[in-house]
Amino acid sequence: MKKTALVITGYQNDIFHYNGKINPFIKDVAYQQEALECTFSLLMTHILNFDYVLSIPFIYNDEIRKVDNPLGLFKWVADTKAFEKGSYGAEELDFLSTFGELIHSIPCGFGLNIFSNPEVERVLKRNKIEQLFFIGACSALTIDSSGQEANLKGYQVTIFSDCFSATSLIEKNHYCEKLFPKFSDVTDSLTYFNSRS
Repeated sequence: MKKTALVITGYQNDIFHYNGKINPFIKDVAYQQEALECTFSLLMTHILNFDYVLSIPFIYNDEIRKVDNPLGLFKWVADTKAFEKGSYGAEELDFLSTFGELIHSIPCGFGLNIFSNPEVERVLKRNKIEQLFFIGACSALTIDSSGQEANLKGYQVTIFSDCFSATSLIEKNHYCEKLFPKFSDVTDSLTYFNSRS
């Protein structure tokens, strides 16, 4: 049986707090909240079904200011200094601490790809992980690039669509229907675990 890891990205105050710096960039706040609720339910019910659970908060670094003509979310992050190191906005949501040492955190500098921090792959190899399950908030680009690289590295990739959100519902549906299936299985967590019960 393949060893599995759940990868969580973007559950940080700058996205979810009413005064968070990314919050104004999100077009469909209600569905973003729904993804959060589904994530909490997934963790409460199935966290022990994964061999490893990894949370990857993005921490602002000045490299993003050096990007030529940043667009969209990148420009917003650069202009507002969202996820700035040491700030309240960069901190992970309190509910993740509910699970204590079951969730391991590896901060990454803000970018598209979780593998930009070599420690991520070192941890996956050390724990003999073969299959990655991705969930995340406001993280279409992150999961897209990270999932593609994970696939190229030989990991089996699954994305839980009910525990994933983008900046809008339209964007989420586009990624889940058109892009993610090119390198991963896309399903909701309830369907996945019900099929295995």
